[in-house]
Amino acid sequence: MHLLPYIIFIKCDIRLIGICGIQKEIATSGYLVASYLESINFQQTVYLIGSKGFAEELRNHGIKHTQIGPDTMATDMPTYVNGQIELESEIGAVVIGFDEHLSYPKILKAANYLANPNCLFLASNADETFPMEIPLVVPGTGVMVKAVETASQRTAKVFGKPSVAMFEAISKQCKINPQRTLMIGDRCNTDISFGKNCQLTTLLVLSGVTSLKHLEQYKHDEQHILMPDFYTDVLGDILDLLEQ
Repeated sequence: MHLLPYIIFIKCDIRLIGICGIQKEIATSGYLVASYLESINFQQTVYLIGSKGFAEELRNHGIKHTQIGPDTMATDMPTYVNGQIELESEIGAVVIGFDEHLSYPKILKAANYLANPNCLFLASNADETFPMEIPLVVPGTGVMVKAVETASQRTAKVFGKPSVAMFEAISKQCKINPQRTLMIGDRCNTDISFGKNCQLTTLLVLSGVTSLKHLEQYKHDEQHILMPDFYTDVLGDILDLLEQ
């Protein structure tokens, strides 16, 4: 869900299901944002709309950032705007990840920092919703990115899928042959689109966001970039094939 894009947490999680890997083999969108800022020798402060894990990722790369957590208005909007808002002078980038404390003050501050054309505008991902086991629509990071884009009239550089920026960054760290790489995901407009954009073979698992009903729709709408090369019900089906 990209809630805590901190590689050590993910490494521990995958070990619990029997997958052993080293940290450099795990790349999250939050890690890529932090790595990018480090690579350009970013020395200013990030205005961060994001989670504790994202903040930790930035700190691990030596990137200064603003405080995370709730930022609310104690009064009405006109009073807040005319006297209570405080903007920091050292902000050189606005970075957005999932933030369960997203608020009007945060959007307002981000838009004002982005009024400076030299201020970078980066986002971890643009997922519209999170997949849930219960029939409830849960807005994702993409909703937050769109809010700031609308207010600032600028477009964020997105590092997560389906942006090729993620594959380019991973390719710099690992020797990857696109012709021998399988992109597996459960969401066509991010995972499968990412694979297509990067010239990878794609496999959709139907245990997440995208269903067979969606595939039929994409096929009839001729949205071929959203159509996977293969699909299966669950990832475990691959094990059955390997054992044959």
